Amino acid sequence: MSALAAREHDDGIEIRGISHRFPGTGREIPVLDSVSLSLAPGSFTCFVGPSGCGKSTLCRMIAGLEMPSRGEISVGGAAVRGPGRRRVLMFQDAGLFPWLTVRENVLFGLRLGNVARADAEAHALNCLRLVQLSRFAASYPHELSGGMRQRVALARALAVDEPFGALDAQTREILVIELQRIWQATGTTIIYVTHNVQEAVQLGTQAVVFTAHPGRVRAVVPLASLPWPRLPADAAVVRHVELIHAELREAIEQVEREEFDLGWHLAARAVPGRDRFDLGDGI
Repeated sequence: MSALAAREHDDGIEIRGISHRFPGTGREIPVLDSVSLSLAPGSFTCFVGPSGCGKSTLCRMIAGLEMPSRGEISVGGAAVRGPGRRRVLMFQDAGLFPWLTVRENVLFGLRLGNVARADAEAHALNCLRLVQLSRFAASYPHELSGGMRQRVALARALAVDEPFGALDAQTREILVIELQRIWQATGTTIIYVTHNVQEAVQLGTQAVVFTAHPGRVRAVVPLASLPWPRLPADAAVVRHVELIHAELREAIEQVEREEFDLGWHLAARAVPGRDRFDLGDGI
C-alpha cells in the first residue's frame, strides 16, 4: 500500500492519456495504457486492481518521481515535471531515519524547504498532535511499534503538506480511522493505493478500478454519498465492496491464468486437473 497527497492551488489532479512502458529484455513491457482521470480538490481516491497494473507507478508519476512515456499530469493546473514539496508520496515502508528522533524526522522536509526554525518546530509538533504522538517527540523509531512508526511517517507527510502499511489488522483498522479523520480535518487531496477493497470503500470518495496489465481504468465507483463513519458491516459498505469485487473479477482471473497457465476459474476456485500438479507427492 502507498499513498500520495497533494495540495496545490486547491485545483485537484488531472491525468490525461497516460501510457507507460518499462524496458525489458528484448522488448518493452507495457504498464499503463491511456489512463485519464480527473480528481477533484479535497477528494480521497482509492486505486484498486491486481498486482502489476501500474497503480503505484501512476502515483510515482503524480509525485513527479517518474515521467510517463506518453500523456500529461497536472496538479493545481500546473504540469508535473518533477518532484514538488506540496506533493508527498508515502510508501508502505515507513522509511524513517533511524538516527533521528520522531520530532527530527517530521522536521526533515521542512528544513529542506528553508522554513524558519520556530515555525517548523511549531508545525511539526502540531502534525504530531494530529496523529496523537506528540508525547513521543523525543523517541527514536526503534523505540516505537510498527503502527506508531507509520503515524510518524504520516506526520512527516502532513508537515510538508500532508499521507500509510505492512500492519496487523487491528493496527490497520485504527489507522484507517485516523487517516479518515486527518483527511476530513485538512481537506487534502489524497490518492490511496490498496489491495483491500473494504478499506477503499471505508476511506474513499471514489474508487478507481484498474484492469490487469497494462493498467487501464475499468471503472470509477463513486463513494462520496456513503455516510460517515463507514463501518465494515454497514449495508452500503458491503454492497459497494461487492460491486468493486465484481469489477475486479475479470482482471484477477487474467492474472491467475498468466501466473499458473493452468486454466484457473475464479468462480470454481479451482484449477482443472489439479491432481496432475501435486507438487508435494512423494516428498
